[in-house]
Amino acid sequence: MAQSIRVLEMKPQSKGIIRALDTTNEQKARKLMALGILPGMPLTVVQRFPAWVLRVGNTQVALDDDCASCITVELPE
Repeated sequence: MAQSIRVLEMKPQSKGIIRALDTTNEQKARKLMALGILPGMPLTVVQRFPAWVLRVGNTQVALDDDCASCITVELPE
């Protein structure tokens, strides 16, 4: 079974598939979805500092720790 972790636990160049957006804040969930961060999309961590830069599909987005902490990713086996 594949392992699921939070984006905050990933290192640069790590890849996975977005499994869930774990937030009870509807506004934050809408922001992430508007950026194309949706369950089932491939994700690569480009950098962690000074901001999280993620490649989701063909798009790169920058997020703060708070937003990045909401993303659960399934790692490849």
